[in-house]
This record gives sequence, structure tokens and C-alpha cells, in this order.
Amino acid sequence: MAKPKTEAEFIRRGIAAIDATRRDGNGISADRVIAQLEAKLAAAALKIMAFGEKDRLQGKGMTAAQSRAQLLAARQNRK
Repeated sequence: MAKPKTEAEFIRRGIAAIDATRRDGNGISADRVIAQLEAKLAAAALKIMAFGEKDRLQGKGMTAAQSRAQLLAARQNRK
């Protein structure tokens, strides 16, 4: 596929693609996209928590108070 030669052509083709998606009804709703992203975020959070639990069980972890202190120190260092 050749590159669009102008910004106007790029925009025209984008609008045509949106219209085709609406006409054909094969798009994905924003709610579905958000749900999929939330599921990925939840899976990532579970992985992080699992790794943290593994470290805690091996004596490598830190308490919640230590974690809060570390975050506070990092925020203060950014100022």
C-alpha cells in the first residue's frame, strides 16, 4: 500500500476506514476495549503481587511501612 502523499489524504483515508467499520459493524466497542485493558491490568497486578509474595516468603520482602517510606523518599527526591 502506497503512503498517503498529504495530510488531507491521510485524514480522508482514516475517516473512510471509520465509516467502513461503522457500516460493516465489525468494530469493537469502547466498553469492550476498556474491559480488556482492565483485565490485562488486573493480571499484571496479580503477577506483581505474586512476585512480591515470593520475595516475602524468602525473606527478601519489605513491610508495608517500609514500602510506604521508600515511596515517600522517592517522591521527595524527585522534587
